[in-house]
Amino acid sequence: MYCTDCGAKVPEDAKFCPNCGISLDETKKSATSSIQRHEPQIKSTTEKPAMATWKKVLLGIVGFIVFIVALSLMVTGDLQGLTDSHLAALRSGDLDTAYSQTSPQFRKATSLPQFKKFVAAYPVLTQHTEFQFESRGFENNTGHVNGHLADEGKKLAKIEFKLIKVGENWTIQGFNLKAPE
Repeated sequence: MYCTDCGAKVPEDAKFCPNCGISLDETKKSATSSIQRHEPQIKSTTEKPAMATWKKVLLGIVGFIVFIVALSLMVTGDLQGLTDSHLAALRSGDLDTAYSQTSPQFRKATSLPQFKKFVAAYPVLTQHTEFQFESRGFENNTGHVNGHLADEGKKLAKIEFKLIKVGENWTIQGFNLKAPE
């Protein structure tokens, strides 16, 4: 037999542990009663198991990617918003508003009558029903938005907007129209 307190080997008939002096009668009784009752120890179920390291790393990577995409969309959202607004003004025939969304350099090089003549020469600018966005981006104070002008899903023309930031606002520097690919 061994002492339950210090682990020393104790003779079977001993009443006290010769090593630590604890009463062995109490130890035997408590050991016997716990064996007879056979009460399993229950762990707390409120503790959650720790997440595996690889899961934490994967969640971190996914979170970082989502953050970068969201930041990119937020930063370039003004570019898309301006081009959508410009195309809506052209579609509705509000050429004065569309012209006002251009940069000061554009307006210096192109008068309003010249702008109206250009728009009239390219009816796709006023007759499209949707803009199918493809890409957008910016570097420093210049940006671009690319896509297709479409009518009921049919691509009518490829358009590339060139934008420039004037103060805190993006303005349209110009755009190129091409035949759809």
